[in-house]
Formats: sequence, structure tokens, C-alpha cells
Amino acid sequence: MEQERTSWQAETSRTNHILGFLVRRMERIMASVDDILVLVSAERGQIDSLVALTGSIKARLDEALAGALSPAVQAKVDEIFKDVTDNSSAIVKAINANTDTPPAPAPAPAPESGQAPVADTTQT
Repeated sequence: MEQERTSWQAETSRTNHILGFLVRRMERIMASVDDILVLVSAERGQIDSLVALTGSIKARLDEALAGALSPAVQAKVDEIFKDVTDNSSAIVKAINANTDTPPAPAPAPAPESGQAPVADTTQT
């Protein structure tokens, strides 16, 4: 009877240890996901601001200089803003193409002596 109780207590302790490990692991994963979401949202805001700024500057210059520039100078201004727009597009494409995936979680710590290893099921 006493041996069964000791065995049950040992198994309960091991189960609690595993559950604690899993909870800590899940908390780290969720914190990483939250951090990534904040960064992506900030990047999107910066990209949108850059695109809006470029369009606003172009519209203001077009309005202020309407008819005041020679065709040759107007062509140069148009070329400048085409390049700025192209650069903005290139920035967006580079960010989208080179966004790293988050690193894989660290391997599970080695089990304490006398315990079987726990399978890592956090990766998908």
C-alpha cells in the first residue's frame, strides 16, 4: 500500500513537472508571437506613412508648380517622383521578401536523472 502511494506521488510530481515545463514553454511562445505582431504592425504603419508622404509631396508640388515649369524641367520632376515611388515599392517588396521567420524554440532541457525524456510538441 505504501509503495503504491509513493509510486503515485512520484508520478504526480513528474506530471506536475512536465505540465509546468509546458506552461512555461507556451508562455514564451505567446510572448514571441505578441512581439512579432507589434513589430509587423509598426512596419506596416511606417510603410503606409512613407507611401502617403510621397504622394502628398508630389501632389503639393504639382499644384504649386502647375504651368510654371518648362516641359523639360517638369519631365525631370516627374522622373524624380517616379523613382521615389519605385523606391518605396522596392522597400515594401524587400521587407516582405526578407522578413525572417521566428527562430525555432530552444530544445527541451535534459530530464532530471531517473526521468524519461519529454517529447517537444511545440513545433508545427
